[in-house]
Amino acid sequence: MLFEIKTNLEVSNPVQIEFKEKINYCVATTSDIVDLNSNYSVFYSRIRILRENILTKIK
Repeated sequence: MLFEIKTNLEVSNPVQIEFKEKINYCVATTSDIVDLNSNYSVFYSRIRILRENILTKIK
């Protein structure tokens, strides 16, 4: 999913709603993983930062 988002941002004209849904899904999924294993909390933080960067780009 993250690779698809990155590729679409680089190649095409992004559709805001679609990207927001996809990156929010990635953040939510990563949050679920952290709930199961806190060792992934750094990865979760990075995904949240990535989301902010993507949302800034598509505005």
